[in-house]
Amino acid sequence: MRKEIKILKEETPIVGVTQTNSLDVNSKGKGDLMNSYIDLTQLEKEANTMNNSTELRTSWKGFFGKGNVNYTKTTALMELINNVITRKEMVNVQLVIDSETKEFWLTDNYCGFEPSTMKNCFFGGVSVDTTSVMSEHGDGMKYATNWWGQTIDLKSSQDGNDFHKVELDLTSQFAAVKLLKSEPIKKYSIDNRQWEEVQTSGSQHYIKIKDGNLPGNRSWWTNLKTDLEDNYFDKIGKVIDIDLVWLKNGELYDNWVCNPTEIVLSANPNKGTIGKKKMLGKNVWDLDELYKCPNTDIVVELKMGNVPKPSNLKDHYGENSDIYQNYLESSYGYNGSKIGVHYAKNMVAIKDSEFKASSRGESLLGFINIIDGIDTVQTKNGIVRDNDVEEFETGLENYLKSKGFRVRAKTGYHKISESSMEKTLLEKLQTNNKLRSYLGFSSSNTFTDKDMGVEGGIPDIISHHDDTLCEVSGIFEIKKEGGDKLWKAVVQGLTYCDSTDCNKLIIVAQDYSLPSDIESKLKVLAKAMAIRYEYHQYQYLIEDICK
Repeated sequence: MRKEIKILKEETPIVGVTQTNSLDVNSKGKGDLMNSYIDLTQLEKEANTMNNSTELRTSWKGFFGKGNVNYTKTTALMELINNVITRKEMVNVQLVIDSETKEFWLTDNYCGFEPSTMKNCFFGGVSVDTTSVMSEHGDGMKYATNWWGQTIDLKSSQDGNDFHKVELDLTSQFAAVKLLKSEPIKKYSIDNRQWEEVQTSGSQHYIKIKDGNLPGNRSWWTNLKTDLEDNYFDKIGKVIDIDLVWLKNGELYDNWVCNPTEIVLSANPNKGTIGKKKMLGKNVWDLDELYKCPNTDIVVELKMGNVPKPSNLKDHYGENSDIYQNYLESSYGYNGSKIGVHYAKNMVAIKDSEFKASSRGESLLGFINIIDGIDTVQTKNGIVRDNDVEEFETGLENYLKSKGFRVRAKTGYHKISESSMEKTLLEKLQTNNKLRSYLGFSSSNTFTDKDMGVEGGIPDIISHHDDTLCEVSGIFEIKKEGGDKLWKAVVQGLTYCDSTDCNKLIIVAQDYSLPSDIESKLKVLAKAMAIRYEYHQYQYLIEDICK
């Protein structure tokens, strides 16, 4: 059990000294809170037994080590943004990064902190009581800020007039923070190209960024923008607005506004139907209900449906319509990277937590929105898969099947060898007309895995226009792993295409899609080299197309 929290006055020793002139944080004397130190050593005491407790001293190495977690720039930023997402209140969030001075500012106009509770953001397992609906573990801010770099300060105000800040006290032997009065928060004005004081409630994180987390080009930003739009599709424009600003030595270099993502649903993805509001299909979820697992305490909200083929959208709205053009770029479009069934909290998709390793058609889209009984991992980019979850997934799989949704578990996911994948895919390409047609090949094409003397290595599979083997029509690169490891397949494939004058690269792995940062780089390289590329999930090709 956590003992009474104390704040040490500035004139007393900070850490490691038994003599203190302390003040309870619940004291009403505001002036006593200002210019005071908060000792994290004292505040991170936990009871090890019923009769006594042991002081757990938090070193600076341990404190900054909280940032050594499996975040990406998107998940680390979302960890901070999630803290200001509410059910009804509209909140504006602005991210500013100066890539030359290595500075990071994240500013919001949410409710702000009570001065005496600002320190809690730096303590493990302590949550601040707000109307936010996304806070879960009480550690997110500390993990995320330390992932980005080193906190300079956290500023806040509850009324837009009285401002305070918490700084790290790096002179202390152990991790400690100090609470100070502060100048007003400044937000960057795009119109005036300068920092301007805010006159609303809100908070601002100010961080010195690690070199490895600095933006290097516009793709870094556009990938972040796309990820935020995809993950907050149900929030942007409703309860949150997000602005991204890129500075170089204090000067505006570029900026972006995150736009709402519209999910278009169809009653019949293959044909399409016209609804009363001239929409393609019903434009509502085919399944929208609560589901309680009969054998566990797990309760979820199910949202399942299908998205239309682009051609149907084009025929209905016209080639130049915004809805059609946006759909072509949407991750939630037909065969898009977000197609499939995903776990979510408050309708924010949990990264890397698809419903099992399931095959999915090009149109199936669904969310398993967690209500109760399923925990996320510490970094919130996955779920805790215990026995109850396994039982829940088995029951849900059967339930969805009874409702007409084909979602099948792949027990061999990530267990199959690359050599087996190559052998099976080659055999199917040689014998299955449906697969060849799906990938854009004809009966005149031949396929081989033999070493044909390609410069730079041996492609996994090569397609030729005919038996003469004189003209390469396709290069296949196959990887067991997904994620960042797919970059190797991309580089190898482009190299093989270049050395054979082949203009078609096909990458096959077990993930649903290429990571967004890899795909953005591949688009640039492929365009420059005049190479067309495709990505396909191995299980979908073998088990769905070849059936």
